[in-house]
Amino acid sequence: MLRGLKAMILHHVRVRLREPIAVFFDILWAPLMLLLFGTIFSAGAESGMPGFRNVDFMAPDLILLAIIVIGFLDFTPEVASERESGFLRRLHVTPVRPMVYLLGLAAAALIVTLFSVALLLVLGKLLFGLRFHGSLGALLWAFFLALLLVYPFSFLLAGISTTSSMARALGFVVGFPLMFLSGAAGVPLELFPEGLLKVSQWLPATVGVKLMAAAWLGQDLGALRVENLYAILFGLGCIILSARFFRWDDQASE
Repeated sequence: MLRGLKAMILHHVRVRLREPIAVFFDILWAPLMLLLFGTIFSAGAESGMPGFRNVDFMAPDLILLAIIVIGFLDFTPEVASERESGFLRRLHVTPVRPMVYLLGLAAAALIVTLFSVALLLVLGKLLFGLRFHGSLGALLWAFFLALLLVYPFSFLLAGISTTSSMARALGFVVGFPLMFLSGAAGVPLELFPEGLLKVSQWLPATVGVKLMAAAWLGQDLGALRVENLYAILFGLGCIILSARFFRWDDQASE
């Protein structure tokens, strides 16, 4: 299994490197949003909370944005595209199982995500004086839960899509509302009407934003027990469904 997983990770990384423009877009989306909103909203200025700057509240939202962009807008259509090209049909005759293929895809997505997040944090620190107020352990746990809320969901969309065009459309239809309704795209939730706010607060991306913000700002993640449980159950549910609806070609399913 480990050999197959390594092969899948290398395959997906090579696929990304064949499309440097797509990788460039993936990595730069969140950092560019930081430059845009950071300039508009004076990210380097002190906030209303002593010891915190405006950029400190933007960073966790934009980390979630990077995860959403790479998951829904890039890797969702990749699975359907490889099914259309016949790659998955050829892969079916090898010992590689669907879960190994999806884990390799998730690892490749994580690599791209980490580059985007690293650039985001470096720019935030250099340009706006970004500061981290939490513990590394809490941040890593929140980041893991954020990945669990997005990646399996995006792979599920890829599994139920019959064509790469459908997968790309589903990625946009689901991904963009999640960006804006969660606050990850820079729209404050406080501006939402009460009805929309009630709906948006339990979207997977919104839960991810809450967890990332709590970890980044040094708040107690243990107080977000419902959000932690939601992330774990939602992610595991999407993983199970992704494996269930995974298809090697347009006719077969496993």
